[in-house]
Amino acid sequence: MHHVHRLLDARGGAIATHELIDEGFGRRARERLIEGGVLRRARQGWFVRPDLDPVILMAVRVGGSLTCGHALRQHGVWALDHPEIHARVVHPGSRLRDERDSRRRRSAGSTAIVHWTRRPDEHERLVATVSDALSDYRRCVPEPWYLASLDSALHHAPLERDALRRAGHPAGTAGIDGVCESGTETMFWLAIRQLLPSVSRQKLIPGVGRVDFLIGERLVVEIDSREFHDIASGRAADRRRDLDLSLAGYRCLRFDYDQIVNHLDRVVAAVLAAVSRGDHLR
Repeated sequence: MHHVHRLLDARGGAIATHELIDEGFGRRARERLIEGGVLRRARQGWFVRPDLDPVILMAVRVGGSLTCGHALRQHGVWALDHPEIHARVVHPGSRLRDERDSRRRRSAGSTAIVHWTRRPDEHERLVATVSDALSDYRRCVPEPWYLASLDSALHHAPLERDALRRAGHPAGTAGIDGVCESGTETMFWLAIRQLLPSVSRQKLIPGVGRVDFLIGERLVVEIDSREFHDIASGRAADRRRDLDLSLAGYRCLRFDYDQIVNHLDRVVAAVLAAVSRGDHLR
């Protein structure tokens, strides 16, 4: 690893001009690092690796670190897509720039969303922490989307529950406990749990495995995630699983990502209709 890359890693992935000078890299030395493909100038006074993720680079160009949904996905936390770049920027003192070209000042044509903060984090210069990203995401999206991401964070990092609660996130309350394995599962859970108290999550069925939801004795609800079920092997596995459930005496309702995100009311209505017919009873 190049010495400069170790310096970058020690400083959260971005290094300031004055920090390079302190390490003995004068103007000509910095130019050689750029010419040699070791460093990339992200904006005036700041440098990053040349292979930095373009999404992160755009947030750095604006003047801060990547936050909101894009940042959550960088941490492996489920979050819904949004096209804009969201940057967490320290206020005051930051001059906002265009996300496509840091030499230009931010104009009305910029689509980047800025989240101001007065608390700089020296160790998270590229991507906001999960807690900070969740705080920004909470202000940008409907409550169920935010809670689904919070639930995903708890699922992937259960030991962070207390830290998230101290930061003001309702971790461990109102059914947000990390049991669901994807954000779409959490969205369905939040919509259905008050209507059907008999819903169980992540229920183990002998000979089949763990299912997303079991209602009553025999109605299974499976929620397909976009990442796995959009590929042919995932769809084939789903069909084998549905066959096994039927052979074991269960009725399975399966819903995809688009149905949960964009037509959740119809999904809930379909499940309630199945229950009204007694599909959940032996």
